[in-house]
Amino acid sequence: MEHRFLEACDFHEGYACVQLKDEGWTFVDKNGNLMAHRFIKVNNFNESYACVQLKDKSWTFVDKNGRLMKHRFLKAYDFCEGYACVQLKDGDWTFVDKNRDLMEYTFLKVNDFREGYACVRLKDRSWTFVDKDENLALHRFLGAKNFKEGYACVQLNDNYWTFMDKNWQFMKGKFLEVNDFSEGYAYVKLQNGKWTFINKKGILMKKQMDFSPFNCPYFNHGIANICYSILPRHDYALDKYENVWKEDDVKKIQKIYDQPQTLFTLDNVDKKFFKTALSVIKQKLIDMREENPEENVAEYESNLSKKIIERYGDLVKELKKDNDKEEFMDKTY
Repeated sequence: MEHRFLEACDFHEGYACVQLKDEGWTFVDKNGNLMAHRFIKVNNFNESYACVQLKDKSWTFVDKNGRLMKHRFLKAYDFCEGYACVQLKDGDWTFVDKNRDLMEYTFLKVNDFREGYACVRLKDRSWTFVDKDENLALHRFLGAKNFKEGYACVQLNDNYWTFMDKNWQFMKGKFLEVNDFSEGYAYVKLQNGKWTFINKKGILMKKQMDFSPFNCPYFNHGIANICYSILPRHDYALDKYENVWKEDDVKKIQKIYDQPQTLFTLDNVDKKFFKTALSVIKQKLIDMREENPEENVAEYESNLSKKIIERYGDLVKELKKDNDKEEFMDKTY
């Protein structure tokens, strides 16, 4: 590419943000063609539009053909699920869609759309949710967060937090603090001041912690890493069966997620570890389906199950006897 820039960013959706020597920012495609417009600031392309600041310091959007959206905003953010958060000239916030239409409602604050809903703050300072058809939820909250894995964190009028599903039904239980669900579990602070995890059925883990960790624990690849002291460093990992794992075992579990066949190379695998390994493999299969919906995971899953039966048949029988088998191996049994 012949062009030289003061600064250049990675390509996103076929275009890269570049800063020209004396003209501000613009975009370059992979053939080296520069967009004609020049901007004060630019964001990467996201969902076919880029958020840009014009020379008059207003914000708008540009498409890949270099066409500017007619609207001008005090502030604007990237598109997410077909809508972008934008601040109007009067200071209120709303959403604009890819047809360049503004939502009728305006709000004090807005969040990106997630899972079909956006968390918004109304003029009376309460929080609620709006869908893409501009329908407002009936409930009003002191605080709220966007939906994740089908549930939203909401703060009730008594200051306690709980979870709400997309049918506007509340989970039983009220908490001092809550965090988003991750792989089916959320980290919550109980009314007694202790911390634990809750699943989507509203069942709390028995293991409770007296401390608020330095990191907010969440499940990732089947386990949750918990750090409760930095100097000296003390941490451990918790699985979904409430088993505690130290560093060496955690590395093995992580390798099993990265490459499930690793399980077949291990010696002296006991029932406790085997049970956790199956849970991690199950999460791996879930992630594979979500990342590549068109990929046929069923055959891989079936072959993996057969190998597990061949290698660990006795442990499989023990889990079956305990009525504690993993879902992805049901058909194999």
